[in-house]
Amino acid sequence: MSEPHHYSIGHDIVSRYEKELLEALPTLYPNEGERTLVEQVLIPQFRLKLEEVFDGFMSSHKYAEGQTIKSSDVPELCKAVTKMIGQFYSLGPDIKGIFAPAYEVIAGQRKRVGKELRNVQGQQFRDILAAHGVTDRKSLLAMGPQWFKKEEFLPYGQGTAFTKAILGRSIKPITTDVLEKIANKLGFTRPDENQQKRDQLSALAVHKITDRQSLLAKTPRWFRYADFAPYGQGAAFAAEVLNTAVIDLRRSHLEQIADKLGFPKPVGLEEKGRQVQILATHGIEDRESLISKGPTWFRETDFPPYGRATAFATAIIGESPGKVNADTLEKIADMLNLPAFKMAEIDSLFDERKTRRYMHILTDHGITDCKSLRNKGSEWFSKTEFPPYGKGVAFAGVILGRTIPKVRAFILDEIADKLGFARIDQGQERQNQVQALADHNITDRDALIENGPRWFTRTEFPPYKKGISFSGVILGRTINKVTIKILEEIADVLFPDNI
Repeated sequence: MSEPHHYSIGHDIVSRYEKELLEALPTLYPNEGERTLVEQVLIPQFRLKLEEVFDGFMSSHKYAEGQTIKSSDVPELCKAVTKMIGQFYSLGPDIKGIFAPAYEVIAGQRKRVGKELRNVQGQQFRDILAAHGVTDRKSLLAMGPQWFKKEEFLPYGQGTAFTKAILGRSIKPITTDVLEKIANKLGFTRPDENQQKRDQLSALAVHKITDRQSLLAKTPRWFRYADFAPYGQGAAFAAEVLNTAVIDLRRSHLEQIADKLGFPKPVGLEEKGRQVQILATHGIEDRESLISKGPTWFRETDFPPYGRATAFATAIIGESPGKVNADTLEKIADMLNLPAFKMAEIDSLFDERKTRRYMHILTDHGITDCKSLRNKGSEWFSKTEFPPYGKGVAFAGVILGRTIPKVRAFILDEIADKLGFARIDQGQERQNQVQALADHNITDRDALIENGPRWFTRTEFPPYKKGISFSGVILGRTINKVTIKILEEIADVLFPDNI
């Protein structure tokens, strides 16, 4: 069997189909003489004719050697190949007769080859975008028109030139709609709309926004700077929901978001309240629990006094849904203004998100556990900036939820507890405190009292810093001044056998 020829256009594609034809010859031509004639005479002649078409096309369209054929030029190329096939097949009755089985295979391959050639350039465009971190519709739209316009997409140039290469025409200016057209052209699929909506509702729920009222209670300024992970800040989130660029976020945008996410305007509150209560008797108090129950459960359930599922759904959404499906449940959740999650779950999600943020800020300073926080010390913590919360005193107050006059060692322990850092073993901690005193030759109650408050206040007790800080750690409260009474309390804790 002869080896496939090297073609100047779409070699990998065309040679693969040629190989397919060659491998089919024993089946197409059981007679060895005919098969030899086709393989050694007719197919080489056909190959040369095909290469003439390819070379002529490359020359007339000024393509450089190895350059990918534009998808917009493929129909013209296919037309030229079709014309050549017809001419070759009509060279004479002898050729027409013996070449007929091979011709039928080639005719069947022709459309598939054309489709693959059209996809070659599309894949090249997708590869170029992937090198810039764009792999799907969402990441393309997230980059935005301004980024796309200014970015270099070699070998085509900046965004405007690249757009012309993809869409086959110049388009100015580049907008979100243009990016949508590019996504369509490159076959970037649209995300599942229901899942996309649930993700957006979850991003709002983190901020305790679960309905139109709680959304519109926020000011545009607050919304603009709030973080709606993974979408980014408010303007980016609004653009994702509304599918259009949002430059100056206003209250009207919040209204549009409420409409787009299906937050209904309050009407017929008494009737809707009764419908919500009926769902609650089935353990459904939020959108998530309704969706998780599923259409099958809903269809098989009675909802007195409304009756079966279809009647109940019709009363809620105002029209017969036919067969209740997942979209029907989404509409019911919208019409009844069901929160995305139960409030307890929202509170937990909110607290967890804050804790992760605080821990991330501390990690930037090398603090990952109770020990590393303690080693930094209260003085370092007080003087350090923790953007966006300010210095340590302010940051400690944010974490603990109360005003902190001064950061002491025991305050750091409270912070560690609040953030879930594993505490140092209490027995080991007491031994460490006793050892800190022993380093100053204080091994019993009498020696501690004899040294007095003045000495204790001025002395360093590594890693606990000076006496006031050290006393706060031992006693677990703020100590403003070390007195004899304080030393006696410390002695009670660390030297109980000497009482």
